[in-house]
Amino acid sequence: MNIFSCQPVQPGDALALQRLYTSSPRYFRTIAAPIPLLEDVTRELESALSDPRRQLEFVIVAGERIGYLDLKFDYPQIGDVTVNLLLIAESQQRRGIGALVMRDLERRLSKRVRKILAGVFFENSGAAAFW
Repeated sequence: MNIFSCQPVQPGDALALQRLYTSSPRYFRTIAAPIPLLEDVTRELESALSDPRRQLEFVIVAGERIGYLDLKFDYPQIGDVTVNLLLIAESQQRRGIGALVMRDLERRLSKRVRKILAGVFFENSGAAAFW
């Protein structure tokens, strides 16, 4: 039994995603970027959701959106999927949720993709250690 579920991100979910970003300031400090404003997140979602190769999901625990998964299929090669971002709210980190999400993703995609890759900023040592 999973302690989480994944729910597709919808065009009207910019505020929920921006709140999740706000709950993860350490990530944005690590990549030396400001937390995106709502207008930026709205544009980000419009762009991502218009790309047929992208799949965006919220990670839900106990009815709460505590994480975000951004995937790009057939990138960099056909048959690959790249995890652009797996973000778990700071208050929920170090509980094994990210690892569970990835195991579930591997299971869900096992017949659909050749390999799963992760895009990690060089300076993000925590993400590099996770992957």
